Amino acid sequence: MENTNIPPKHSAENMVTLADNAYLSLMKTGHYQDIVKGMANLGDYSLRNQMLIQQQRPDATKVNNMNGWNFRKRHIVKGSESIKILAPVFDKTVTTDAAGNIAEKTSDYVTGYNVNSVFDISQTEGEPLREWITGKTLAEQYALVEAALKDTLNGYTFAEGNIEADGMLDTRKRTITLKSGLDNDAKINALIRQIAAALVVGRNRDRFQGLRAEQLPNITAVETSAIASVVARKLGLDGGKIAAPDFSKMSDEDIQKFSANVGVVRSISQLMIKGVENALSADAAEKKLAAIQVSEAAKEEYKAAVTAITTRTTTRTTERSRTRVQAEM
Repeated sequence: MENTNIPPKHSAENMVTLADNAYLSLMKTGHYQDIVKGMANLGDYSLRNQMLIQQQRPDATKVNNMNGWNFRKRHIVKGSESIKILAPVFDKTVTTDAAGNIAEKTSDYVTGYNVNSVFDISQTEGEPLREWITGKTLAEQYALVEAALKDTLNGYTFAEGNIEADGMLDTRKRTITLKSGLDNDAKINALIRQIAAALVVGRNRDRFQGLRAEQLPNITAVETSAIASVVARKLGLDGGKIAAPDFSKMSDEDIQKFSANVGVVRSISQLMIKGVENALSADAAEKKLAAIQVSEAAKEEYKAAVTAITTRTTTRTTERSRTRVQAEM
């Protein structure tokens, strides 16, 4: 990707323009798939911030602010240049009730941006970072990953059957059927794709500003393909081919509108990834607690055994002393 130098001091307005221009340039030069692939690592951040991160540090893989790294017991390497991103400022309304109590409510309407500083993990030192999803996750925690993915989709039932395709979605009956006999990787890939499709179709778009089916007939397939690719790659699987519109035939205005569709890809893929990470984290916590409980139980058993041995030893010593005393009498 093209690297655009950002001056040390800049305004939020200039950064918004820079991010939007970077996105438009990448889309028009055939880098849509690169944007999608980058979401596996940078999906915590908005599309604009992903553009800013990639422009300033193309090799970034995991980004956080200073407090976030310090919390994870890592510190910023001296002399590291921060990555500048945008932090949205949300509209706030202040109301007063009949009793004179003042309440402040924050809406989801963005009124502007502040500039924040973050750093890539390569700019930090300290304790190793715990990664919940690794290359061994599927092999070691397949059942947990499968269950976590299913839990991201409410109201659906899952089954296996003799179908031609690897997976089939029925939104009317709210069922997902996977082909019988698939190996674990193929099964997870099919499950990811069908769940992604269900979440795309069921998403509330009342205030949606992106492209719709009447403007781009295959938009559901485009979003589903990208989401499935992001989640699969995060789990160490082949993300498959990413379906993409012909951006060369789209106007700049429509490409900019498509950024909202990319936002859908980011939002749903993160929902699925976070669901898996949270399940793995909870499982690890439960195992740790169980180990502690076992350890405490073992300690109690050990104490009881020591007490019993001590008691028996004391009893025997006492009995021997009595016997010796009686023999001497």
